[in-house]
Amino acid sequence: MLTGANKLDLASHAIPGNKELDLSGNPGVMDVSGDFVDWYLLTHLEELVLANCGVTSRQLKCFAGCPPPSLKKLDLSGNRGVLDVSSGDFVDWYLLTHLEELVVSECGVTSRQLKCFAGCPPPSLKKLDLSGNRGVLDVSSGDFVDWYLLTHLEELVVSECGVTSRQLKCFAGCPPPSLKKLDLSGNRGVLDVSSGDFVDWHLLEHLEELILANCAVTAVQMESLMELLPGSTALLDLGSESRDATPSDALEAAGFTGHHQSGRWQRPVQHSARIAESRAGPAGCLIA
Repeated sequence: MLTGANKLDLASHAIPGNKELDLSGNPGVMDVSGDFVDWYLLTHLEELVLANCGVTSRQLKCFAGCPPPSLKKLDLSGNRGVLDVSSGDFVDWYLLTHLEELVVSECGVTSRQLKCFAGCPPPSLKKLDLSGNRGVLDVSSGDFVDWYLLTHLEELVVSECGVTSRQLKCFAGCPPPSLKKLDLSGNRGVLDVSSGDFVDWHLLEHLEELILANCAVTAVQMESLMELLPGSTALLDLGSESRDATPSDALEAAGFTGHHQSGRWQRPVQHSARIAESRAGPAGCLIA
């Protein structure tokens, strides 16, 4: 087990050309009480795993101040409170210029923390994994995330986050402009329309893949989804557990083909996605 006390001794003894480094399960490895690691010396490092290391927001701030220059993926899963900004430790995410994938699953991320992160995100971010952070899309406190600022985000994972239909509606009203894949698995009732929270799916005009495994999707919910789903969406994953209750009629009517066993449904990409331009504001944001 490594500790921060030995300064990792990695920067000066790193294997030349090493692209991956897994430090998961080493509590205190990022402790900065005098032991500042020269991360910038790890010039070829592209993937760093710090899962379950007890990383704090202050430690993350120090790391991001002078990170590995080629870092593309950072896994911070299991570090609860790592995005906490209550102490004023705002991370300079814009300095991670090449970061394409960030994993902060099971980190207790709140909607306020997510809002702060999205305000000045890594400029090249393509994938964000927020799985296991219940309430991360909660808007009841007024913490509306500026998703449109994540201009290059192509994949978002919010599985097992307790996402409600109202939260999803708010998200879809002004989504990341380049989003291609959305994972909503494990959010039961996320497509519930009984309260009148109809999601403006057509605003996700580049969405290619939607994952709804273990979301208990009903036939009525599927019919509503098929009416507004953008033509770009060619893959719909309902999960294998849905094989006995898949609302196949609505899927087939929308041009999807698949089988109950896998729960994966596909259709040819359509280029006639419906965009309600008259109701859209800057960056395609929905105007109430």
